[in-house]
Amino acid sequence: MVWEGGERRRFPRAKLRCRIIVFSPHQRTITSYTENIGMGGVRVSIEEKLELFSLVGLELFIPLHNYPFIKEGNGSYGDNLLTGSTLREKSIRCEGRVVWVVEKPNISSCQLPLFDTGFEFHKIEEEDRRIIEKLVENLIAKEKDD
Repeated sequence: MVWEGGERRRFPRAKLRCRIIVFSPHQRTITSYTENIGMGGVRVSIEEKLELFSLVGLELFIPLHNYPFIKEGNGSYGDNLLTGSTLREKSIRCEGRVVWVVEKPNISSCQLPLFDTGFEFHKIEEEDRRIIEKLVENLIAKEKDD
């Protein structure tokens, strides 16, 4: 099925691949990576079909190395096993609402399908909302330069 409708987003989106944890209403923890992010929400591909309009917990891990405007004080830190270096991340926790779900084939395996899922940020701290706004502005400006 091909989407032929018009763009309905209120906020621009920028490509960003960062780690995200979704705490589903079924007491399940889903770890994935974002596809894109905007001030109003985030797009993620996951292996579970969540019900429309359900509320979930979200935790995003924004890498700090390219975004000096994000203060390190509120970050979480971990080791990057691929490079051996320390990866500094800003953890942003909020509640999210499932606003759309589209099933797509899982090209990496013959098993479960993937579900492109759009989450609207709901109950997010104002400081975190400002960080996401600045991040999106910087990413969009960088995309235009490339």
